[in-house]
Amino acid sequence: MNYVQLQQRKNGDVWLNLHCRIDENGDFRIEGHDLSPTSEYEWCTIVAQNDFPQLCALFGAATMDELFDVIVRDYLPIEGDGLEKFIRDSDVPSRFSNYIHMD
Repeated sequence: MNYVQLQQRKNGDVWLNLHCRIDENGDFRIEGHDLSPTSEYEWCTIVAQNDFPQLCALFGAATMDELFDVIVRDYLPIEGDGLEKFIRDSDVPSRFSNYIHMD
């Protein structure tokens, strides 16, 4: 497994999509997308492939394959940016990127 849908919900006119995956560079990404009638906001938290041992240790997973299972089992109930905050508040190196488009 290399993809997990964390949230996908509609709140009025706002659509929220949040997932984690391994990207084309082999990095771990948590990606979010908020879409409303007047704006679009995208963001991601990225952990480089070289830092996977630290990421796995943070979640108590032996391997990256197991990491996705642990996320499904233990972290899917976390609302909002809980999973990203957990990573950002740790010693695991990560970077954040975002994009906003306003109509």
